[in-house]
Amino acid sequence: MKGRKAALDISINSIVVIIFAITMLGLGLGFIRGTFGSIGERVGDVISSTDLEKKPTASDPLTISTSRLEMKRGDTKIIQVGYYNFEDTDQNVGLVVDCGSNPAIKLTYPTDARPFRSTDSAGWKVSITASRNALSDTYACVVKSTVGSTTKKVQDFFIIIQ
Repeated sequence: MKGRKAALDISINSIVVIIFAITMLGLGLGFIRGTFGSIGERVGDVISSTDLEKKPTASDPLTISTSRLEMKRGDTKIIQVGYYNFEDTDQNVGLVVDCGSNPAIKLTYPTDARPFRSTDSAGWKVSITASRNALSDTYACVVKSTVGSTTKKVQDFFIIIQ
């Protein structure tokens, strides 16, 4: 009888240890995913031209990943803006994104000018957040590439809040 009771104790202890180990593994993976999972979604990162969804060219030097962005109230989405330096000289190019003075839309993007060599291309990430109390409507926005105070190229896009 002692052999069966000892085997049962070892069996219960093994199950408890396995459950504890699986729980700790799950918590560890959750921590790592939470800590490092959003690194690729940081706003303000320069995107290489190979990572852009819509690549800029000499004939289309300012691109946006979508011309129509559909969102729900409270959503945050990221679009990509690409730029191709079509000039013969190196330039420091800035980005301006404007949806008017509408409080329903919050824009987050890098405001510092970035160096572009002649015939070089890259891009930016722009975070767009629709407020929770935004009206269901279509909002016109504009993206501009600038060198100093001079606007180089302009692209329009629309945000549709449902």
